[in-house]
Amino acid sequence: MEEKRNANKGLIFIIVILLIGLLGTTGFIIYDKFITKEEVKDEKMKEENEEKVEKEESEIVDINSDLVQNLYSIFRFDRSCYMTADDLNNNNLVKLRLAYENIAKLDMEPIECSKLELSDLGYCGIEMNYLMEEAYMANDMVKFKEYEQLNYTDSLRETLMTAKVHELFGSDTIVKHESFGTGHIVDANCNFMKYDATNHLYAQFSCEGGGICSGRSQELISASKEKDKLYIVTKLSYPSDNTTTTVTYTFKTDSINNNYVFENVVEQ
Repeated sequence: MEEKRNANKGLIFIIVILLIGLLGTTGFIIYDKFITKEEVKDEKMKEENEEKVEKEESEIVDINSDLVQNLYSIFRFDRSCYMTADDLNNNNLVKLRLAYENIAKLDMEPIECSKLELSDLGYCGIEMNYLMEEAYMANDMVKFKEYEQLNYTDSLRETLMTAKVHELFGSDTIVKHESFGTGHIVDANCNFMKYDATNHLYAQFSCEGGGICSGRSQELISASKEKDKLYIVTKLSYPSDNTTTTVTYTFKTDSINNNYVFENVVEQ
């Protein structure tokens, strides 16, 4: 009787082991045929979506588009003597000069020189030849200052300059108002826009003088978008020493105005 019980226990144990093995095998088959395939399918869909997003994030832009042409025309190096990569990235005077150059002439307002603080670096006035002949060339500075006081010049309101700097360089740009050159250089040493803090405006001051600007030529190569950035690649040639560099501009989307603004430029 005891032997029969032991035999039944052994049989039950074997049956349990077989059931466990059967369940394990069935589970593995289900996992291998269905769950694994679903995981592979999900992984494939994930990779495809990532590739799609990557393609959407990196987009070729037509260099003849209005967007690229407008930005390139503002920030290109070969139309000015004062523009360099380092100055465009770091020089506040360059920001002011570019803002000034991109403000419509209709926004300029005449102002009497008598209302401005005059400067020894240049004279205030539009009638340049008359002043130079009658006073300056005669070395009669007293008479020159008298004529200057009766004359007028062009001016720009400080608020217009601030708005244009923000339009070009971003609404978060801190604008430092100061006098800047309007000739071959951006330093205010001859022809320049004089900042008048009292009247909150810039006024045109002039002098006799000139300078030499070495020629450069620049060519658009490519443009692309990636997320909120726009990249414009150009070739800059220096005929004087027969060298060529690559100039790459990076623009970003302004969070407030939602337009592309200058971020940085690299010349190499």
